[in-house]
Amino acid sequence: MEVAGRGVVEEAERRVYLLMNKPPEIMSTMADPEGRKTLRNLLRGFPSRVYPVGNLEYASTGLVFMTNDGDLAAELLKKWEHLEQIYYIKIKGMLTLVDLERVGKALA
Repeated sequence: MEVAGRGVVEEAERRVYLLMNKPPEIMSTMADPEGRKTLRNLLRGFPSRVYPVGNLEYASTGLVFMTNDGDLAAELLKKWEHLEQIYYIKIKGMLTLVDLERVGKALA
C-alpha cells in the first residue's frame, strides 16, 4: 500500500490461531506423498495458510493446534517434550500382564 506518495508500507500478516478436532484416518500434515487425506482437505475454503504444531497419529483423533505464527510454533515445539500428553488407547480382547507391561514400555 502506498501512503501519501512516500513509499510502500507492508501490512503485517494477520496472526491466525486455529484449534481443530482431527478425525481418524487424516494425516496431521498439509501434504502426504502417499495421497492420503490431510488437514488441508479439512481446511478447504479457509482464507489463511496455517500449519499444524505437533502431530497426531493417522488413526487417532484429537485436538490439533494450527497457526501461521512461526515464532509461537517454534517456541511450542522447543518445549514439546515438557508438555503433558495423555493418550487413551482402546484394545480389543484381553491383555496378559506381559502384554500390558510391553505396551506401557512402548508408550513411555
